[in-house]
Amino acid sequence: MIPVLYEKQREEIEYFVSKIERQKQKQRLNRFTNFKITFTLSSPICITTPWLNFDSLIGHLMTMESLDREYFVTDKKINLAKYMSGGGLPYGSLWHEEEGLAVPTVSVGYSEEPFEPRVEVLYKRFEGYHASFKGKIRVGSGHFRNFMIRHIYIPIKKVIFFVKGDKEFIYNLLKRNLFALGNDVRVGYGFIKNMSVRDMEKDYSIVMNGKAMRPLPVEFCKSYEEVAPLPYKPPYWEKRNVRMCVPPFTRCELKEKWRKYYG
Repeated sequence: MIPVLYEKQREEIEYFVSKIERQKQKQRLNRFTNFKITFTLSSPICITTPWLNFDSLIGHLMTMESLDREYFVTDKKINLAKYMSGGGLPYGSLWHEEEGLAVPTVSVGYSEEPFEPRVEVLYKRFEGYHASFKGKIRVGSGHFRNFMIRHIYIPIKKVIFFVKGDKEFIYNLLKRNLFALGNDVRVGYGFIKNMSVRDMEKDYSIVMNGKAMRPLPVEFCKSYEEVAPLPYKPPYWEKRNVRMCVPPFTRCELKEKWRKYYG
């Protein structure tokens, strides 16, 4: 049920949710397999978070396809999944439940090559030919605002994700919609040169070689090397999704009943 909100906001939520439900795409549970997706990049990748969340990317692309151009006018700070028939689970995710928590079986971005993050500064300054009128130009705010932005980029050639899901569905979804990874793709970062998919015998989306491959709530673990308060499921900006988690790429040992499934 949608809570009491401003009338216009309530109507917008109802409209977008109903449209998503009508156009809703589904992964086929009977075709879920373990696989690895490797993206080869033609330019360095720019990031605003410590890692890339593949489940968030899948949900973004599925929602964008369902809403078409109307996706770009949705309020990005409203979690539409809460109002959908899936019970609040992020759109398009596969889950395993343990002690009342549901964790997506999709890893964060992983690189097999060593890398060192670097910092670049992006400048924007006003140039007169952009204005077709005479008068005072404000460069401290508005359309012609000057700025200097520092951002972090990583000079790597490949980004890898481990997934348990409908391989054909996910591959085709990415082929139709995805051309770049990360932030600042509008200025050329993270462009995808090619994408390859490889079947895996085991599921490495949660743990691989004794290390967590995504933020993993401590309830899933028998022991762990490190712990921190982290969002463990999409949307990752939602404060209610924060739990004490084992951070990605730190050592942990799963509880007995999960060991037979994960790396």
